[in-house]
Amino acid sequence: MRPDTLTILRCPYCGGRLTVDETVFHRFDDDAAIDAVLSCQCSQFPVVSGIAVMTVEGVAETAREQVADGDPAGALRTMAGGGDEGAADRFAAAIASPSATYRDVVDALGPEFAEARYFLYRFSDPTFLVADAVVRALGQAVLGGGGRAIDLCGGSGHLTRTMAEFTPSTVLMDWTFVKLWLARRFTAPACDAVCADAHVSLPFASGAFRLAVCSDAFHYIWTKRLLSAEMLRLIGDDGAVALTHAHNSGRDNPSAGMPLAPDGYRALFEPLDSRAFSERNLLADVLAGRIDLSRRDDERSLAADPAVTIVASRRDSVFAARPLEERRGVRGELRLNPLYDVSRTEAGATLRLRFPSGDYEREYGACRTYLPDELTLDGSVLSAVDKSRLTEAVAALLSRRIVLDLPEGYA
Repeated sequence: MRPDTLTILRCPYCGGRLTVDETVFHRFDDDAAIDAVLSCQCSQFPVVSGIAVMTVEGVAETAREQVADGDPAGALRTMAGGGDEGAADRFAAAIASPSATYRDVVDALGPEFAEARYFLYRFSDPTFLVADAVVRALGQAVLGGGGRAIDLCGGSGHLTRTMAEFTPSTVLMDWTFVKLWLARRFTAPACDAVCADAHVSLPFASGAFRLAVCSDAFHYIWTKRLLSAEMLRLIGDDGAVALTHAHNSGRDNPSAGMPLAPDGYRALFEPLDSRAFSERNLLADVLAGRIDLSRRDDERSLAADPAVTIVASRRDSVFAARPLEERRGVRGELRLNPLYDVSRTEAGATLRLRFPSGDYEREYGACRTYLPDELTLDGSVLSAVDKSRLTEAVAALLSRRIVLDLPEGYA
């Protein structure tokens, strides 16, 4: 954890500032805390593998004791297992291999782990395409002069990776420690990660961020009024907040959570200029190479859409139409989309679209608007993909998400 992030951390219980307890074991890499104990006036919290654990619930207290006693490996095992010894064993076995990928670790954690059913395919699902475009638009609008961004309930950091293109000061927060570990190891290694509960006060100073985003998670939060107020507190007077893929209570959804109607979400962010956007309309924008936050979708469009996006800010520049930036090289490594079964031959390969589950297809089936059910690639294209070379043909496949620019070691 970088020292500049430590300066904005606050105790979620007393609101106090935090300092490293130098009387017990602590380990730094340059000036970044890797394993340590943080103290305020009321509590102590562990930093485990660079991740600040801002709660005293669950196994956090055990992990704190292990760090203080000089056993950071034990603390990592404790937090990764979350009280499940079997999960802790599988995690430890998976990460023991230096060649382990994101997919290897996810597979080791078992089929019930959310990333196995959802996040592994995240970079090409339609909700991510929309969220990615919204974050890029907001990043241009509010992060151009510097400032921090936070990805709330951000899982294993897929959207955090996008934020990091606009600011080096990105923070990922989630309640599940192992997701944060995956983010720092694979998906968004430059971020700082905080393990905390979004149902209570957020462990950050007021005005610490310019951009706060919660993607595909707000409908699972019971204390929505508190979280929305906390998001507004974090961005101060000059930032922006966004909820992307917020489930609509008026429509069916395979994993509905506790959704609101579009007006209900929008009202939570008053008195800022708070607007609701149809996710279908935003996806159409993205597929046309643009993102338009200047329009006001009519109530019929919003009511008919299973999910909406909410954007709120006092800055007029946020609500603008922008072209999506053209790709300027390969950021990670090129891979064929893992939603495809690939049958290779000497001449090339045949790709067939296969969804991991019926629920996934029902919720993310709109990807068929840009992912064909079947296609054939010749050997020269496959060779370019395998070598992460951005040819004209590969760029066309990237634009349709048939080929993905994935973090190194992802799959």
